[in-house]
Amino acid sequence: MKYFLFDFSRVLLFPKDRNYSESLNGLHRSLKDNPNYNSLDYFDLNIEILNFLDKNKDKSKFYILTSETVQDDPNIASKLGIFTDVFSAAKIGLSKTDPEIYKHVAKIIGVLTSEITFTDDSSKNIETAKMAGLDTILYTDNQTLLHELEKRF
Repeated sequence: MKYFLFDFSRVLLFPKDRNYSESLNGLHRSLKDNPNYNSLDYFDLNIEILNFLDKNKDKSKFYILTSETVQDDPNIASKLGIFTDVFSAAKIGLSKTDPEIYKHVAKIIGVLTSEITFTDDSSKNIETAKMAGLDTILYTDNQTLLHELEKRF
């Protein structure tokens, strides 16, 4: 069995406005109290990656480690059934720049950190995960990620 841990924002979720460079959680927080708010009007899930993971679910377990809580929005959460669990750094009380968060997640999953491949778009988070013993993939684009994931299956 392979274990994969994914960052959420800007790996599995993107703003519809590709020029938007601020926090996706911040955008979600600023809009969520509007009664007409539908998160999928502002965000796109990375369907290509989610479909690839779905095709490989029989040989792997997939998890999310994200900073905050945009993934809890009902419209988004309903699309994340392929993931065994979702971990929020805010809820855990540790930052993704602290190696302890990766050790904590590995302990909950019940595997060694060296058995987990972590994908994130932040090189700082990638370096921290490496320090904790995880295999890592720096997300730059879908084509590169798919190539790297295929090498690990």
